[in-house]
Amino acid sequence: MVVSALARHYRDLGLHVRVFKTGPDFLDPMILERASGAPVYQLDLWMGGEKHCCRLLFEAAGPADLILAEGVMGLFDGETSSADLAEMFGIPILAVIDGGAMAQTFGAIAHGLATYRPNLSFACVFANRVASEYHYRMLAESLPPGITGFGWLPRDKALVLPGRHLGLVQAGEIDDLDARITRAAMALEGIESRMKGVRSFLLPSVPI
Repeated sequence: MVVSALARHYRDLGLHVRVFKTGPDFLDPMILERASGAPVYQLDLWMGGEKHCCRLLFEAAGPADLILAEGVMGLFDGETSSADLAEMFGIPILAVIDGGAMAQTFGAIAHGLATYRPNLSFACVFANRVASEYHYRMLAESLPPGITGFGWLPRDKALVLPGRHLGLVQAGEIDDLDARITRAAMALEGIESRMKGVRSFLLPSVPI
């Protein structure tokens, strides 16, 4: 829901937002399309390869004001991980951490993600399922120097998308999907100033 909320938030601000999904997923892209109002394609280094991913990013970067790429599994998981994709194309990483049942450990996890592979462009962290604004301040204060908090979403059942054993329910089966996305986007009010240092990535370095 975090990427969907960000996409809708910036779309509502008048930006042309393009969203990509890492890996061979077909459920998440349908939801992300509803949030962004634009087609969502997969960035899959294993199935599509570097040149294919490069072309998709290049074609989207022309008209887009903002590109968001939703990762898959954990940041470093798999042979062609979200981290591999980010490193290949210089995409700044916004790490989403479930802060629902922690305090200072939030900072330790952020530190580990930011330093595990030094070549990554680690931008900031986002806290999900936060109990209150006070709780978020506690999480943000735990972050080590050089790592900033980008924002947070509250613990709210209305922001949770229904799922089943294979993953999320298809977008067309969620009657109140737009209301859920809008509610999440409204919870992000005031974060646009923090995006200024994150809204960029390196030009493709391979032939397209």
